[in-house]
Amino acid sequence: DEEPMMGDEEPMMGDEEPMMGDEEPMMGDLFANMQTYTFDTGLFQIDIPQGWELHEQDNVSDRVTEMWGTEASGNPVMVSVIIVEPPAELSNDEVTQLTVDGVTGAFGENPGFETYESEEQTDGSFLIPFVFEQDGTLMRGNAYGEQRGNKFSMLMMVAAEESFSDYWDAGLSTIANSYSIDPTASLSME
Repeated sequence: DEEPMMGDEEPMMGDEEPMMGDEEPMMGDLFANMQTYTFDTGLFQIDIPQGWELHEQDNVSDRVTEMWGTEASGNPVMVSVIIVEPPAELSNDEVTQLTVDGVTGAFGENPGFETYESEEQTDGSFLIPFVFEQDGTLMRGNAYGEQRGNKFSMLMMVAAEESFSDYWDAGLSTIANSYSIDPTASLSME
């Protein structure tokens, strides 16, 4: 009789899976309650869903790196911002190359890593789409590189390929469009 009871427990655990796969409520929750995050110096601001964790803060005098993410959906979703002050004004080709270099530095060691042709956006930034594998899952990302004043900025968004379009519609596009830079602000509090 104990074996059937264990077998009976299995469907109960399985009942949780459809809830995870029930995209609508999970996605709504995943991107619910956006809150504006403003960097200490006012350098940038971005809307991040409540409940996402700030995973990395690597802020030194010449570079700001911040990354948020969540695995609440069962698949990791990550948003990161990197800002530096290049020594001179950058050409569009240099902005594109710095963005490709940033993505390659972050994910280039992963299997299946590939970047795609850049696309200039209406706000003057350059989109570099990319893919890579992580723990056997195909991941997709968008990196947006731009120069504002004397600052070069890269906004990266990464999620599982199978969910990326749905996540984009559910909230990643809102996050991307909320991102703004104040080029007059300092990279550090020093």
